[in-house]
Amino acid sequence: MARDRFGFLERHGASMTSQYPVIGTVGTIGIDLGKNSFHLVGLDQRGAIVLQLKCSRAQLERRANIPSCLVGMEACSGAYYIGRRLTALRHDVRLIPAQYVKPFLKGA
Repeated sequence: MARDRFGFLERHGASMTSQYPVIGTVGTIGIDLGKNSFHLVGLDQRGAIVLQLKCSRAQLERRANIPSCLVGMEACSGAYYIGRRLTALRHDVRLIPAQYVKPFLKGA
């Protein structure tokens, strides 16, 4: 079976050809904004990780074209633009101040 970068598809029995293996179960998406790439983590209603993706700025709209859900990301200069684009796709976008994002980092 094909293996993606995070091993997500292999763990959940999906193939690399299925673009969104668990679309119906994603209730919350967390986005880590970077300069050239974004990391998306999708959680179900229980808080379990069901989706992990790394995508570029151009790919973000295609990846986020899923049923509307809660989207959280750190408030920075680029987050406002991305937030408006995701709001246009009917997502509920919440921007979190950087001082409150720090406790959620695993490496800190």
